[in-house]
Amino acid sequence: MEVLDKKGLINLFMGKYSAFPNGKQATPIDIEVEAKLKAEFYQALVGLPPARVNAYWSRLKFSGRVKPPEIELTIDDVKQRLEEDESALAYVYESYVTDKMKVVYRFD
Repeated sequence: MEVLDKKGLINLFMGKYSAFPNGKQATPIDIEVEAKLKAEFYQALVGLPPARVNAYWSRLKFSGRVKPPEIELTIDDVKQRLEEDESALAYVYESYVTDKMKVVYRFD
């Protein structure tokens, strides 16, 4: 996976697609305890606060056709997952990026 455009990122995090453009499985991940980071991410991604994103997923879960992002409890859990699982896709502050991770999108 090289890079994603914003539309591709939206499609993965909002459940429209479950694979990267190259066809490999994608596993979007939300961070449970980093409320500020999650709020900043979804505001930049789709212009919605987490409460509205959660409501969106509550409606879609009943259809059974789409799966919301997986939840990791801490930023350290996300960091480990990103380093070990090439299907993992998550948002982190740039200071958390390591050489074992691939940055696929940056917000301006």
